Amino acid sequence: MASLIPEDKWLEDVIYRDELVQWDPARSECCTACSFKLHLNGMPADPWNTLAVRVFTDNFLLTHADLYLDVWSVQYMVLKKT
Repeated sequence: MASLIPEDKWLEDVIYRDELVQWDPARSECCTACSFKLHLNGMPADPWNTLAVRVFTDNFLLTHADLYLDVWSVQYMVLKKT
């Protein structure tokens, strides 16, 4: 996976309003690494974006674990902001 957000789509809100309204955080994840979506019109700490940060972080560590021996410090550094 080269990028979670295609290069030509990084400034577009990739969440449709109906998708956001129908999403129930108690029942499902907001996205996966294979279908990564940010709510660019939302706030950074809204429920969708908070979970998207976790999806991104988990995928980043999975694909780059050999570069970061202390994965807990990377998780802490990223997730403390959400």
